[in-house]
Amino acid sequence: MNECEINRLIREAEKELLTLPIAKIESSHLRKDPRMLELSLAYPGPLPYLNETSPEEIYSHENISLVRNQNLKMYIHLPFCAQRCNFCFYETSIGVSKKEIDNYLDSIIDEFDLILDKIGKSPKTKIIYLGGGTPNYLSPQQMDNLLSRILCRVEPTKDFILNIENHPQLVEKGMMEIYTKHKVNRVSMGVQSFHRSSLNSSGRDESPKTIEESYYLLSSFASIKEINLDLIYGLPKEEIHDWVNTLNKVRELEPKELTLYSLKIHPLSKFYASFNNREYQNQNLETQLVKRLLAHQILTQNEYLLSRPHHYLLRGISEIGYDRAPGADLNKDGIGFQIGLGCSAYSHLGVYTYHNQINRNNYLDLVKRNKLPFLRGKRLDIADRELIFMLGSICSKGRLHKEEYTQRIISQRQYFDAKLQELISLGVVEDEKDDYHLNMAGNLYFDEIGLFLWPEPMRQIYLQECGRTK
Repeated sequence: MNECEINRLIREAEKELLTLPIAKIESSHLRKDPRMLELSLAYPGPLPYLNETSPEEIYSHENISLVRNQNLKMYIHLPFCAQRCNFCFYETSIGVSKKEIDNYLDSIIDEFDLILDKIGKSPKTKIIYLGGGTPNYLSPQQMDNLLSRILCRVEPTKDFILNIENHPQLVEKGMMEIYTKHKVNRVSMGVQSFHRSSLNSSGRDESPKTIEESYYLLSSFASIKEINLDLIYGLPKEEIHDWVNTLNKVRELEPKELTLYSLKIHPLSKFYASFNNREYQNQNLETQLVKRLLAHQILTQNEYLLSRPHHYLLRGISEIGYDRAPGADLNKDGIGFQIGLGCSAYSHLGVYTYHNQINRNNYLDLVKRNKLPFLRGKRLDIADRELIFMLGSICSKGRLHKEEYTQRIISQRQYFDAKLQELISLGVVEDEKDDYHLNMAGNLYFDEIGLFLWPEPMRQIYLQECGRTK
């Protein structure tokens, strides 16, 4: 794509932005702020008001009977990295010894065994998702050992998905052979950018060439059916032309999936301390929105279809039926089937949600004493479950079917009717015959729409956690 074509695309995106009701949206509760966490769609989140339950209640016969014989989803947190990226706010440790990692992996298995003692052996499992941190920071031997011990404890479904997040600088053939052995069929790689200065400003050492080589190595292994690339727009030192060049490189590589994130300035990230520095001034609201519109323009012109507000599928088809990482997913009866293993992981089981200890040492200590590494949790009442349904529909999927809305929303119909009408009047939601769905303006603000749906007291606590209120 030459300079003339790039400038034409930028002008088109800028013109499209002028047609959207951004001023009206920004004067409402949907105002964008990079300090807002992405956890707004993961209600109720790891916030202080969750001290309402105990492991005994969560794993009671009454609650576990709701999840027996159901297909579980599992998330395993591996909090180890070679370096901490400047935008990162997750629980990670740098430069950890082999012995410490082995000890943590043993604790993962011990925690899972504690859970299996309560829910039953060999549960049917739909997806296992290894995230971090940097899962491929483990050695091939450690990964082999972990996967062997986890997989022998579950009964995979016919459409089973085994996903592992990867850092491009650590992709190597020995690990790929382990992925093939255990039939890893989806990988996600945190690329973030193909612009060298943006990578450096984020604390990343790899070159764009290294990222490209890692992608081709991953794609050469037959067991890996789908590769997702994560990109962040709005990084310091990233101009609009740099972002277009990143998108052009993606277009050249043609990954099956692409996930776009706007830069978030979390209080626990290194970026937060320099939030007001001049290097952020080129990332104003208009620039951010133009970048997102450019991405949609370029990707949809090259056979990518929007599957969720920030996620694209090549030709709109997932070969393995992947939807999204295990999260706050509930079935039509408001029952959750997710298990989270490791420090800072969270679970949705039955009508309860709970979070593990965030600190790794606290996590290890409890598991060593043969106790679940419980930090805090909450019994989800009908209002909670209705909100989770709304977040999973209109925000995560971008679409809310009216018939399902009528069936699922009972206790808060008046509240959500009013919220939907306000979103329609703001110009972010379309009211069609069979459904409500996000339009392009809504896709730009899906995180903010999620938080807008939260009940006000919890919303204020959430904003305090983000550093947006005193």
